[in-house]
Amino acid sequence: MPPTDDSSRIWRASIGVAAINAACLAGTLLCLQSASEATGWVSVAGAVWAFGSYGILIKLPEVSAADPPIFQLYFSAGVALSSILVLALTPFSFSFWGFAGASLWISSMMCGKIGIDGIGYGVAVATWGSTTMIVSFLWGTLVFAERPSSVTGAVAALCTLAAGVAGVATAQSGSLGPPEAEAAAEAFLNPAEGRVGGAAARAGAGWLGALGCGLLNGSLMVPFHYFSEERSGQDGASVGMGYIATFATGVAAVQPIFFLLYARVPFRPQPPLLCSELALPGLITGVFWAIGNFESTFATLHLGQAVGYPLTQTCIVVAGLWGALFFGEIRGAPSLLLFSVSVLVIIGGAVLLGMYGK
Repeated sequence: MPPTDDSSRIWRASIGVAAINAACLAGTLLCLQSASEATGWVSVAGAVWAFGSYGILIKLPEVSAADPPIFQLYFSAGVALSSILVLALTPFSFSFWGFAGASLWISSMMCGKIGIDGIGYGVAVATWGSTTMIVSFLWGTLVFAERPSSVTGAVAALCTLAAGVAGVATAQSGSLGPPEAEAAAEAFLNPAEGRVGGAAARAGAGWLGALGCGLLNGSLMVPFHYFSEERSGQDGASVGMGYIATFATGVAAVQPIFFLLYARVPFRPQPPLLCSELALPGLITGVFWAIGNFESTFATLHLGQAVGYPLTQTCIVVAGLWGALFFGEIRGAPSLLLFSVSVLVIIGGAVLLGMYGK
């Protein structure tokens, strides 16, 4: 597919994303090297930027029109190949927990697809974003005994964050009229001809998918917790990088299994791989996401499951800013006002969680 003006603009923006990713990564590495107390917060900032920006190349026309599991194949390859580079800094140590984390991640991506297809982008993202924060907080407080300085304050902060995430997602989806929203979901998520089942069945599957995505995503750092417990005698940097390396191995091993299961769905034509069109954007998207995963790993290590990982989910603000300022997806005064207020709510929730969560 020949490049269009929009494609060239997106590719230029991706260079800027890469530059800021590199700066964030360098900042985190410097903090790790100096054992700075700010490491957790610097990592949160890096994760918010990387997770909020990693999907920019998904807006390329050739990617938007592709079968999502095909793109996921290249996406996962980018995650695995870039994450494995940490072996230059730490020796490899196999662990089942890396494979568990990889399985959770790939499963959450598939559930997210089902969620958006069934109940729409705004409702699905609001559902799994809020669920992710709550589930991660519950893992930290109830299972891992991470006691916040104020339970009431931490719960209030979490509710504030969830409300802000819901507002941002609603503002994004509210900018699309029903025909546009339906067409967008259909083009990106349902390339096969026709839909199976009625509206009620699709909506039910959508709710289950969105909730499943939140449950899985909120549990994504649980394997890392147990991995770090197994290596309690090592320094934090070695533990974090060791997990990222075994997570990368897990992605490389698990993703082909998921793809083969998808490709063998009966009564479905074999999807084309479209290597020339999807490989480069897929690999780069994987690298961008892997940087976010690197940052979120150290955010969780230094701030805990109850605070660090929920804060990284405020990345929806960055994603929303891309949509509003770069892609022009948030249109109309009501949607822009809701988005602006929701951003302030998320910032307030993040400040509260920082104050009362530790």
